[in-house]
Amino acid sequence: MPERKFSTRKILFLKLRFCIFIETFQTETFGFLNNASLI
Repeated sequence: MPERKFSTRKILFLKLRFCIFIETFQTETFGFLNNASLI
């Protein structure tokens, strides 16, 4: 039981990290496109 609970928390943590990575990547990409369009 504790092992399953640990794995579930680990999966949720990885999902959170992945979502943060996607948001950061999208923000950087949109920022780059905006800067490129301004030039």
